[in-house]
Order: sequence, then C-alpha cells, then structure tokens
Amino acid sequence: MRAELMNRRDFLRAGGLVALGLAGCASIAQAHGVSIPQVILRWNRQRGIVVIPGSSNPDHIAEDLDIHGFSLTEQEMARIAALERVEKHDWY
Repeated sequence: MRAELMNRRDFLRAGGLVALGLAGCASIAQAHGVSIPQVILRWNRQRGIVVIPGSSNPDHIAEDLDIHGFSLTEQEMARIAALERVEKHDWY
C-alpha cells in the first residue's frame, strides 16, 4: 500500500493530475466559457458543498467568485464525479 501511495505522489508531481483530472474538466470548462477552477468550484456548489477558495491574486479571487453565471448538466456532474482524485479521504 505504501508503495502505491508513493507512486501516486510521484505521478501527481509529474503532472499526472493535469493529465487525468483537469484534462477531464477542460472540455466542460470550454463548453461554458469558464476556467477549470470555476468548473470544479461550481461542481462542489451544485452538490451543496461550501467552498472556500484561497488566493492572494486579485484576478483569481474575482474568477473564483464568478461561478453563478452557469450550471453544470447532470452528465457533466457525473463526469467530474467519476474522475480519479487520488485523495486519502472521500467524505464529501
């Protein structure tokens, strides 16, 4: 098990998350004319999860707040939910 976790960490450091998770959200973001972080924030909000994004960049803060001008379809919600997030917990 420990070796598997190390492999996953190495994979993530090498950009694996971008290849798997974020790339899966890219087409959804493009369809709505928004960024990938906005899609992920919106996905959580539509599931009733309170999100508290953090940034010191004013442009990122403004973008993070601008998630109410679009909605994800049930199919898009399911596609995002099916992505491998490689997390040690799944309480949400």
